[in-house]
Amino acid sequence: MKDKNKPYKILELPSWYPPEGGKFVKQQASALRRAGVDVAVAANCPLTWKKYTWRVPFFPHRIFSIYEHGLLTYRCYTRRLPRAESFNTEHWITKTILLCEEYIKEQGKPDLIHVHSSMWGGAAALILKKKYNIPYIITEHRGRFSEMSDENCISIDKKFRDRLIDIFSNAELIIPVSSLLIPKIKSYLQKDISIKVISNMIDINKFHYIAREKRENFTFINANHFVWLKGYDILLKAFDIVAEKHGNARLLIVGGGFNCHDFKKIWADCKNRDKITMYGEANQEQVVECLVAADCFVLPSRVESQSIAVLEALATGLPAATTEVVPPEVLTEECGFRVPINNAEALAEAMEKIMLNYNSFDKEKISEKTIQTASEENVVSELLNIYNTIIYD
Repeated sequence: MKDKNKPYKILELPSWYPPEGGKFVKQQASALRRAGVDVAVAANCPLTWKKYTWRVPFFPHRIFSIYEHGLLTYRCYTRRLPRAESFNTEHWITKTILLCEEYIKEQGKPDLIHVHSSMWGGAAALILKKKYNIPYIITEHRGRFSEMSDENCISIDKKFRDRLIDIFSNAELIIPVSSLLIPKIKSYLQKDISIKVISNMIDINKFHYIAREKRENFTFINANHFVWLKGYDILLKAFDIVAEKHGNARLLIVGGGFNCHDFKKIWADCKNRDKITMYGEANQEQVVECLVAADCFVLPSRVESQSIAVLEALATGLPAATTEVVPPEVLTEECGFRVPINNAEALAEAMEKIMLNYNSFDKEKISEKTIQTASEENVVSELLNIYNTIIYD
C-alpha cells in the first residue's frame, strides 16, 4: 500500500489523441493537473497516408516528451498502412508500450495507468501490468460497446473477444461514460470488476445557461461532422416532415466533412434545403454562438457513447431530440425526447413536440442538471475518489 503522505502519479494512456481526436482526454488530464495530480499523457497517434498524404513523413516518429499547455506529454506518431488492420493494431500496441517505458525510465513507475478506451490502450496497459505490476483502470468511450443498435452489435469483431475479456477482467475498475455501455462490458468480464459511470467533461466556462430572445423562426441545430453513423440522412428526412407542417422551422448544421458524394446525395433528396443553413467547421466559441442562435438540439446518431455535443447543448439550456443511443441519465424527460434509431418519423415527432411545447421546458433547470453531471469539478472529484481508493487502500 502506498504511503498516503506521498503524492501519487497517474499516467493517462489514450487510445487516440490530438491531432486525431481525443480532445476530451487532454481536457480531463489538464483538469487533473489543475487539481494537483502528478499526471502525464502517453500518446501514440496513428496517421493515415490518405489523410496526411505528403505530411506524414514530417511528423517525428521517434519518442519524445513535451509540455503542452503545462501537461507533460510523451508522444510518438505511427504510420497506418492501408488494408493492414491487424498489423496496424499490433504495431500500435508495441510502440505504445515502448512509449510508456520511456516515461517509466525518465519519470519512474506511475502508481496507476488510466486507460481511455480498451481498444487498444487497454491491451498495452495489460502487458505493462504483467511486466511492471502497475494497476490500470479503463474509461470506456466507444459507442460500439452500447447495445442500442444493430450497428453496435456488429462493430466488434468476434476475433477480439478473448483479448477484450483479458483486458477488462484485469482492470482494477471500469468507468463507462454511459450506463448503456455496461451490459456489453459485463459480457467480457470473467470476474467481479467494479463499474462506475462517470460523464465526459465539458467546459462550463463556455457552455453554460444562456437566455434566448423570442424569435419568429424556430431553429433546430446539429453540431457534428458528417459521417454515416451520425444519421444525417435521418435528420434531413425528419426536418422535411417538420418543415412541411411548420413554415417557420429552420435547421442549422455545424461541422465539416459535408463536401462529399454521400452527403450531396442526401442533400439532393431534401425538399427544404432553402430552410437549412450549413455553417461549416467551428471552434468552441463559434459553436456556442450557434447554440445561442438555436432553440432545440437534434441528434439522429446511430452510434454514440454519450455525445459531448448533446452535453454542451443541454448545458446552454437547449432541450434536445435524440435517438436512444444517448443515455437516459443524460437526456431525461425534462430535457427532451429519445427515439429509436433509423426512424425519421419518430424523430420528426419528437422535434415537433419540443417545438409546440417549448415553453414547458425549464431551460435553466436543463442547464443546471447537465452542469452538475459534466462539470470539471464533479468529474475530477469522482476520479480522485477512485484514484485514492485504488492506490491507498
